[in-house]
Amino acid sequence: MKELIDKMLRVEDQARMLLRQAEQGAAQAVADARKAAQGQAKQALEKARDDARKLVEQAEQEARDEKQRRLDKRRAAIADSVTVSETAVQEAADTVLRAVLDQP
Repeated sequence: MKELIDKMLRVEDQARMLLRQAEQGAAQAVADARKAAQGQAKQALEKARDDARKLVEQAEQEARDEKQRRLDKRRAAIADSVTVSETAVQEAADTVLRAVLDQP
């Protein structure tokens, strides 16, 4: 009987030890999973920030390009509107010369 009780106590001690080991293993697995998840979250956040920065840079470049296109278009329109033909310049010069020389 004493042997049976001693054996039961040993089995119970072994069961407690196995339970502690299982709990420690589970705690370690949870800690490892948490650490891995934090690493993945950090990487995802860094990637999102990098993607956002690239989008902002792209939008800024597109805005600069559009501004330059508009400026070029306006310059061309102004240049077209103030372009004077050679004939018109010659006629104006002749008119001024006649006025200065007092010739009709």
